[in-house]
Amino acid sequence: MTASMQASPSLLIQSLDAAINSLLDAQHLYLLVDPALHDPIATMAEAAALPKQSIPIQAIPLNRRPYLLDLHSVARNEKVLNNSLRLGLEEGLGAYDLPDGSPRSLCAWIDAPGQKINDLAAALARRTALSMAGVQAVSFRYWDPRITVHLPRLLGKAVMTDLLADLGATAWWAFATQANGAQHLTSLGQSEPARTLVDEAAHQWALDGTQWRALTALGWANRLARLVPDWGLEAQPDQGTLEHVATQALAWGLASESDVLRFAYFALTYHPQFDTHPKVRTALEAARANEQTSFAEITQAWDESFKEELRKGVGPTRATVH
Repeated sequence: MTASMQASPSLLIQSLDAAINSLLDAQHLYLLVDPALHDPIATMAEAAALPKQSIPIQAIPLNRRPYLLDLHSVARNEKVLNNSLRLGLEEGLGAYDLPDGSPRSLCAWIDAPGQKINDLAAALARRTALSMAGVQAVSFRYWDPRITVHLPRLLGKAVMTDLLADLGATAWWAFATQANGAQHLTSLGQSEPARTLVDEAAHQWALDGTQWRALTALGWANRLARLVPDWGLEAQPDQGTLEHVATQALAWGLASESDVLRFAYFALTYHPQFDTHPKVRTALEAARANEQTSFAEITQAWDESFKEELRKGVGPTRATVH
């Protein structure tokens, strides 16, 4: 459980009340659940009685595929809605974190009046395809709130409007982490009333190189956010800092988990510009030139006197990373 969970009960209740109020005017709500690591809503009898539709993503095993629950309206299924919001809030605060991951099973509350649950599920599945020139298409878990809330910033403000139009939905809500660590149910986009969809109507995520790198850095930043609390830092870095560090590591051509995390560790615990030191630059260039050379392994040979030199910022250059 993270420090955020130590917030006062009154603040948590306020956050939950605000979330409920955000959805009062929704015309037809669907809950998007991802059970990959955790599925607390599945044990609720009232939820089990609701219409359910698996999202047919072939790349994900059937028992781990996300699914939709038809909540219809706040008034009709108030208990399930309230519990889903409470669980989503608690997940965002780290209440159910596991050693091998931080589950976000309560991913989104989607308003899709006039849209059938099976059609919405099919549209969500079609949008998982992500492509970029020169890169093999991949399956994109865009529904994870740790990704969704950043899409307008990284891919443009219209991205959620376009997504909703493809889904035949009018609004998408997800919990977003605020600067103070609190969780807030945020409307990530709105669209005109849904149109009837056909298979050809859905678009893929087609990214340029800059957008691809930004999403890759976001993925590493989310990974770092779970790890850095154990690194003994005086203050926890914010999202922007984590994305910047990840972007620096990627700019040097680092790709393996051990190399990227080792780079981030030095940048956050020793010096944010440690990579401008000539010796560090040489190590990074060696790792970039030969995929058999590990930056993380090179750093194992650095003695304490050199690490102290890095910590003090002694000897850095202003070399440009290409």
